[in-house]
Amino acid sequence: MKRRWIFLVSLLSLCICLLFSACETGPFPEKQMTAADLVFSLDGEVQIKMGDSVYTGTFQYDPTKVAHVTVESPEELKGLSYFWKGDSFQMTYEGLSVNAKDCPLDSGFAPLLIQALNAAQQTERLTPAEKNSFQGHNGDMQFTVTADSSTGRVQSVAIPKYDFLATFTYPAVPSNVPLDGEVYAEHP
Repeated sequence: MKRRWIFLVSLLSLCICLLFSACETGPFPEKQMTAADLVFSLDGEVQIKMGDSVYTGTFQYDPTKVAHVTVESPEELKGLSYFWKGDSFQMTYEGLSVNAKDCPLDSGFAPLLIQALNAAQQTERLTPAEKNSFQGHNGDMQFTVTADSSTGRVQSVAIPKYDFLATFTYPAVPSNVPLDGEVYAEHP
């Protein structure tokens, strides 16, 4: 009888150990993202740190490489807007507008972000870095894109050469403003 109790206590202890060890590792490990999981339809707010400067504003980007950035801060740049559509560029500020084939400010905060996103869309050129992060390059500019593992949405873009970090936040309901040329045409 004593042996039977020892056996039952040992068996119960073993079951408890197995139960707790299963809880630690979890029954389903989280799947590692691939570059193909990245979602390039972005519509929300962005904070960009570049060196000692910090810029905030709204940001829209779609996979056809149409983009719109509007600066909210710093106050002296509030309302500055950048528009990219295909092979044309437009910048507006307080009623003034500049149109060009290419952006004249190649190393400005907004053009750097657009260059990195355009390059990142060529997912075959991205290599996995840390969890849910991918490294890529655009010429000599190296960048890292990090995404949310559950949605694939881009959370941040880092460009070390320029001490640059863009962080995105998304509203619960996107603005759903199309970036199809109608928006672009409204900004002559």
